[in-house]
Amino acid sequence: MLARVIIGLGLTVIAFAVAGRRVRWLGRLAFSGQPAPERVAYARSHPAGEAETQLTEVIGQRKLLKWSVPGAAHAATFWGFIVLLLTIIEAYGALFSRTFAIPGIGHWAFIGFIEDLFAVGVLAGIVTFTVIRVRNNPHKEGRRSRFFGSHTQAAWVVLAMIAAVIVTLLIYRGAQQNTGTFPYPHGWAFASWIAAQILHPLGYGVNSVLEATFILLQLGVVLTFLVIVTYSKHLHIGLAPLNIMFSRRPNALGPLEPMRSGGKVLDFEEADPDVDVFGIGKVEDMTWKGLLDLGTCTECGRCQSQCPAWVTGKPLSPKQLILDLRDHAFAKAQRLGLHGMDQIPTRPMFMWPASRATPQSTGLRVPSMPAFGAAFATRSGTTAASAAGSQWLSRDTLGPFTQPSITVIAFPQTPNTRPVTGRDSAEPSQTTSGEMASGLSSVAAAASLIIGTSSVSRVSAVGAIALTVTP
Repeated sequence: MLARVIIGLGLTVIAFAVAGRRVRWLGRLAFSGQPAPERVAYARSHPAGEAETQLTEVIGQRKLLKWSVPGAAHAATFWGFIVLLLTIIEAYGALFSRTFAIPGIGHWAFIGFIEDLFAVGVLAGIVTFTVIRVRNNPHKEGRRSRFFGSHTQAAWVVLAMIAAVIVTLLIYRGAQQNTGTFPYPHGWAFASWIAAQILHPLGYGVNSVLEATFILLQLGVVLTFLVIVTYSKHLHIGLAPLNIMFSRRPNALGPLEPMRSGGKVLDFEEADPDVDVFGIGKVEDMTWKGLLDLGTCTECGRCQSQCPAWVTGKPLSPKQLILDLRDHAFAKAQRLGLHGMDQIPTRPMFMWPASRATPQSTGLRVPSMPAFGAAFATRSGTTAASAAGSQWLSRDTLGPFTQPSITVIAFPQTPNTRPVTGRDSAEPSQTTSGEMASGLSSVAAAASLIIGTSSVSRVSAVGAIALTVTP
């Protein structure tokens, strides 16, 4: 019994230390973004509405249930894990006492039945997810699969971990029934009873060993899953309620929000270009809510499957834009060690990880566009002087976030594309009407060249426009 306690608590300390360190890192990354006081103010001023939203969208799974079969499978899995929190309490209690029962309700037949019912529901959900992923395998279906571009290997790992949670649970509960330490009436916990019948021929001694072993395995799997969640797209398990709490309501996105800098609405007559942030040119220019949105993405591909551009063969994918931004945020934060954001050397915001890289591309030279950057100004760290005229943006310019097989081009800013801040080496200047006309002509020429000589394989825009193209 002492060994069981030491091993169980030791695993818990290790897992919580690893997961806690990761959560702290993620929190620092999220709060490195710009303030979003309007989101917090709305949530504080509408507590009843927030509670209703949490009940309907998080607990009730309202939006997911619109997707019938996958929605029902997700709801069964989600509700199952809420109920199965009771079994985790029981497993920890069994470390200290083989006959542990939750005080008050620990011997209710109904509780034993509900635990087994939802355990079976979770297994049914896992089988459903497996069938869906096999039928929509992006390696076979290509663009037709809504999982195209997602990190599919991590999803299979998580499905296996969830299945392991349920299997270890039923085995140790079945062994408990055979050793007489199970807290509920046997017939009501029907799935555990079936497991007990399978294990019964092994005898009391073997079942005692299985009971102790699979209680520890149950806790080990649950704790491992906890760590995996903090390092995978399943981070949404913890972030989704927060994301919904601070979402824009009551009418989705609603009207266009005023531009803010440091959480305050910008007055363009009084704004200081040396201090204020205009739009988003770097990942740290996003608000903490924007970074939270990136971390909450489940890579389900529903936005991609409903995007008119994507389903008609165009390169635009809302999902892959989100994933590129999230991967870049993670890569940049790791590279810079999450030091003070004022010390971060700025870089363009493009990243194609090897697991989701586009086919090898051929670069395309774009004519000089003095005024185009006025509309798509980026504060990417390329100074106004160095960006003047046509240029290639190579791996050296983009930093270590791009793959060697990807060639990226961008429409650069020039000394006349925007008010130059203290970060630049050139003097401020204004864009004239002649330069604007020249820039628009250059845009038309570049568009004609792109359409005539290549097919665009991806478009991504954050402050500037970047394209990967194939012959």
